[in-house]
Amino acid sequence: MIQSSMASQGIKGPPYKFLHGNTRAINHMRSEAVGTPMELLSHDMLPRLMPHVYSWMTMVVNESLRLYPPAFNLTREVERETKLGNYILPAKLALSLPVIAIHHNPLLWGEDCHLFKPERFAVADGVAKAFLPFGFGPRTCVGSSFAAAEIKIALSMILQRYKLSLSPSYVHAPFHMLTICPKHGLQILLHPL
Repeated sequence: MIQSSMASQGIKGPPYKFLHGNTRAINHMRSEAVGTPMELLSHDMLPRLMPHVYSWMTMVVNESLRLYPPAFNLTREVERETKLGNYILPAKLALSLPVIAIHHNPLLWGEDCHLFKPERFAVADGVAKAFLPFGFGPRTCVGSSFAAAEIKIALSMILQRYKLSLSPSYVHAPFHMLTICPKHGLQILLHPL
């Protein structure tokens, strides 16, 4: 459901990874979500109605997007000749920013950068500048806030009704094309609560 909703917007895959082996994160979100019924919510209502769920879920979503950014590479063009450190960048130069490499850099995210740890977003310690899942600056994705709210609302509603698990047949194999998605699809089992 989440994957098809995201696919309809051209976003493939990132929210699935936190399910694998992270029952603590799922159970924490479920315990918070179950206490607050959600029938009709909008992006501005979620933080007011469920502040604890919203903050934990934001950390989970951000960590999923850090590990599996929708676009693993951003391209920008230098408008005018620019000095960057010891380098002179000529006008019209195409720059490629490897988002996936930035998001997996141990100098920025710590030696455990390959691990799923939502807590790393609990403290505003400057890593936000290195978090670029939807781009940055004036050309950031205009739908990023909507996409993030949609993910959180859908996930909250699903977790209120179901326990999730990955199918035993799931093989983790991220596939890089324009976006990152599961190479063999994603099979999630929904167990009614």
